[in-house]
Amino acid sequence: LDYVQGRTLTNRMPLYVKVEKKLSVNDTMWYHRTHFEGTWFDNRGLPGAEPRVDAGAFNSPYRWRPLEWKYGNESYVNERTVGVHQTAWSFVAQMRGHLPDPIGGLFWFGVDDTAHSVHTPVYCASTKVPTAFADRY
Repeated sequence: LDYVQGRTLTNRMPLYVKVEKKLSVNDTMWYHRTHFEGTWFDNRGLPGAEPRVDAGAFNSPYRWRPLEWKYGNESYVNERTVGVHQTAWSFVAQMRGHLPDPIGGLFWFGVDDTAHSVHTPVYCASTKVPTAFADRY
């Protein structure tokens, strides 16, 4: 945490860590929804503390554009959390080696904000876009 907070730049974060347990597809989708609530990374500040100066309107976890802003002579940048309204689309890829290739690969597609999107399964054997997602114009 010291490295991320800019306190100790010599204690770098690892490129990866070994997980305690395997993540499910649903776990992955839920992690896409986070705003880091209750952590140091929470845009609104820590619970019980004063709201952060860069919190969104009405202490919302969403930060509106532009992400860069100035106060006095200082310039600031709002870091993006994971589940934000600027997201156009997201996906979770699932590979199931115990199934035949046409149905073993599954692409869970979500439209818009990952904090609220419903993910639709698309099999790797699909040869065209589902009608509901097709461009009709």
